[in-house]
Amino acid sequence: MASCAQLRLMTDLKAIKSEPPEGCSASPVSDENLFVWSATIFGPDETPWEGGVFGLRLIFGDNYPDRPPRVRFTSEVFHPNVYSDGTLCMDIIQDAWSPCHNVSTILTSIQVFVFPHLFQFCIISSNMFFFFFLIYGRGNSIFCNSCYFGLHFVFFYLFHSARFPFW
Repeated sequence: MASCAQLRLMTDLKAIKSEPPEGCSASPVSDENLFVWSATIFGPDETPWEGGVFGLRLIFGDNYPDRPPRVRFTSEVFHPNVYSDGTLCMDIIQDAWSPCHNVSTILTSIQVFVFPHLFQFCIISSNMFFFFFLIYGRGNSIFCNSCYFGLHFVFFYLFHSARFPFW
C-alpha cells in the first residue's frame, strides 16, 4: 500500500509531466524509488546564466508533504545562498515550508530566487555587494573569498557591460 508521501509524489510527477514549469524539468531518478528526484533548471534568457544547465537533486522523506525535501545543486553554482556542497539556503524549503508546495513550485521558486531576471538581479546584487562589502570588508575571514569573487564578478558584469551603456 502506498504511503501519503508516495501518493503525493505520484501526483507531483503527473503534474510536472502534464504542465512542466518553464525552464525546469524533474523526474524520479528510478522507477523503483519515488523519493529521490533529479531536476534541471535552465539559465533564464538575458541573464548572466543564459545557456546554463543546472542540475539538482531533491530527496523527499516519508513525511512529505508535511516536511520539505532536501534540495542540493549537483552542478556548480556561485550564489550567496548556495553552499559549496550545493545545499540551498532558501526559506520555502526550510522555515517557510507549506504542504501546498509541490515539485513545480519548488523548482520555480529556486529559478526565480537563484537566477533572477536582469532587472531584479541588478537591484539585488548591487545592494548585496555593497552591504556585504561595507559590513565584512574584503579581508575579513567571515566573508568568504568565493562569495566576494562571485559578487564582484556579478557587479562588474552588470555595471560594466554593454547592457548598461549609461555607466
